[in-house]
Amino acid sequence: MHSVKINPLITAGIQCSTHGSTTTGATLARTARSQLPRAVEHVLRSPVVTARGLAEDLAITPQAALRLLRHLIAAGVIREATGRAAWRAFTMA
Repeated sequence: MHSVKINPLITAGIQCSTHGSTTTGATLARTARSQLPRAVEHVLRSPVVTARGLAEDLAITPQAALRLLRHLIAAGVIREATGRAAWRAFTMA
């Protein structure tokens, strides 16, 4: 598994390891083919994010979009805004 360093000025509070160097915040490791950096960009551009909208923007399945959203929730980047179990929407944390 590889890690990538996402620009800390853009993602404020996310930590990504690159050969041992780190910044402050939560850790988001990714594989070489990960859509995680593009998912972060999508979240930063949109006030409200849905799995379907993220899936369409990144050309991935809604299930893959939900996995990316779960990673971003765990890192404290986004939060679930609707309080529902289905048809959820997410906003910046």
